[in-house]
Amino acid sequence: MATTMAASAAERAVLEEEFRWLLNAEVHAVLRQLQDILKEASLRFTLPGPSTEGPTKQENFILGSCSTDQVKGVLTLQGDALSQADVNLKMPRNNQLLHFAFREDKQWKLQQIQDARNHVSQAIYLLTNRDGSYQFKTGAEVLKLMDAVMLQLSRARNRLTTPATLTLPEIAASGLTRIPPPPSTSRPSSPRTPPCEMLGPVGIEAVLDQLRIKAMKTGFEFNIMVVGQSGLGKSTMMNTLFKSKVWQSSLPNLEVPTPQTLELHSVTHVIEEKGLKLKLTVTDTPGFGDKINNDKCWDPILSYINQQYEQYLQEELLITRQRHIPDTRVHCCVYFVPPTGHCLRPLDIEFLRRLCGTVNVVPVIARADSLTIEERDAFRSRIQQNLKTHCIDVYPQKCFDEDINDRLLNSKIREQIPFAVVGADREHLVNGRCVLGRKTKWGIIEVENMAHCEFLLLRDLLIRSHLQDLKDITHNVHYENYRVLRLNESHLLPRGPGWVNLAPASPVQLMSPGPGKARKRATKDCREDDC
Repeated sequence: MATTMAASAAERAVLEEEFRWLLNAEVHAVLRQLQDILKEASLRFTLPGPSTEGPTKQENFILGSCSTDQVKGVLTLQGDALSQADVNLKMPRNNQLLHFAFREDKQWKLQQIQDARNHVSQAIYLLTNRDGSYQFKTGAEVLKLMDAVMLQLSRARNRLTTPATLTLPEIAASGLTRIPPPPSTSRPSSPRTPPCEMLGPVGIEAVLDQLRIKAMKTGFEFNIMVVGQSGLGKSTMMNTLFKSKVWQSSLPNLEVPTPQTLELHSVTHVIEEKGLKLKLTVTDTPGFGDKINNDKCWDPILSYINQQYEQYLQEELLITRQRHIPDTRVHCCVYFVPPTGHCLRPLDIEFLRRLCGTVNVVPVIARADSLTIEERDAFRSRIQQNLKTHCIDVYPQKCFDEDINDRLLNSKIREQIPFAVVGADREHLVNGRCVLGRKTKWGIIEVENMAHCEFLLLRDLLIRSHLQDLKDITHNVHYENYRVLRLNESHLLPRGPGWVNLAPASPVQLMSPGPGKARKRATKDCREDDC
C-alpha cells in the first residue's frame, strides 16, 4: 500500500513538472509564433502606420457585372480610401445610362479596413503584454487570454466580411459623388419634389436601426386561419409551417394523431427566433363541407372574421383608447382544396367567392402526395381556370401590385398557386440527416424538398416575403371596407354628443361579406381583365 502511494505521488510530481514546463516554455513559444503571424497579417492592410514611411500603395480595380453590361467602372484604392471612381450604371427599365464619379476634393474612407486593422493590433497588444518574462499560473489563465485574442480576430473578420453598405441613393446624397444630370425625357419633373443637393450625410439611415430596435422590443402579431374539410391535415400543416407544436394532442406523452377539430378554435403562441418575437394566433375551423346539407356553411367563418374587425373598430372609436390595440384580425386564410384531381367543387367556388372579399385567401392543394406530378399540374391548371372564370381574386391580388418589382415577383407566385403541399411534424433519418416528412412503405416524402412538394413556396409566401404585405392589405383594404360600411351605418343613429359611437353589429351584419366601395373600385379593372 505504501509503495503504491509513493508511486502515485512520484507520478503526480512528474505531471506537475511537465505542466509547469508547458505553461512557462511551450505556451510562450506558441504565443510568439501567433504574434509573428498577426504582425505579418497587419502589414497586408497596406495602411500607413507608426512604423511605416513613404507613400501608400495604389491599386486599381475593374468593376463589372458577371452576365450583363449594366454595371461598369474603375475604382482606385489607396490605403483605406477610394481615391478615384468612375462608374457607369445602365438602367434596365428604360435603357437610361447614369454616370457616377468621385469628387476631386473628397475620398471615400473604407472604415471597415481601419477597424479590422485596429482589432488585429489589439490582439497583438494582448500577446505583447504576456511576453516570455510573464509566468502563467493556471491553464484557465491561458484559455482566458486566447479567448480575448480570438474575440478581437473574430471582430476583425466580421468587419471585412460584412462591411457597412450604402445604397445608390445614399451614395448620391452623401456628397462623395458628382452625378451628371440624365438626358431630358418627355416626362416632366414633378414640381412638388424639387432636387436638393446635400452637403453631407445627416444620419437619416439611422431610422432603420431605430425601427429594428423597436421591432425587437415589441415584436409582431400574425393571425392565420385554416379552412377545409376534415382529414386534409390542416392542424398538421400549421405545426409544420412554424416548426412547433401549435396543436398538441390531449395526451402529449402518447404518439396519437392530432384530434379532429370540432368547433372554431384559436390558439396563440409566442415564437422567438434570433431575439425577434412573433405572436402567432392560428384559428382552426370546423370540417368544411362535411355535412349532408352544406347550405350557409360559411356563415360561422365569415362571422368570426367580421367579429374581429368589429372588435378592432370598437377599440378605435373609444375616446381614451389603448396605446397599442390588440390585433386579432385574420391576416390570411389558407384554404385547403381536397386532392380530387378534377376541379373545384361548387361549394369551394361559392365559399371562395364570399371569402375573398373579406380576407386574404391562399388556396393550397392538400395531401399532394396522393397525386402524381402530371395529375398535380393538370389539377392546378383546372383550379386556376375555375378561379379566373368566376372572378375569384386570391392573394396576391393583381390590383395591389405597387411597382414593377412587385408585379414580377407576384406574377411568378400566381403561376404556382394553388401550392401542392404535404404536412408532417415528425422527423426521419434520410442519408444521415434528419428531415421532416411522411414515411410510407416505398419511401419518405420530404416536406422541405421541392422535388416532392411545394411546401417551401407556401412558407416563403406566408413568412419570409409577404407577411407584412398580408397585414397591410388586411388593414388598408379589408378592414377599411368594413370600417367604412359600419361608419356609414352610423348616420342612421340619432345624433347627439356621442352619435359617432356605433351599436354592436348584429349577427346578420357579421355574416355578410359586405365588400366596400373602395375594394370595388380597386378591383374593377382587374376583374374586367380576368373575366
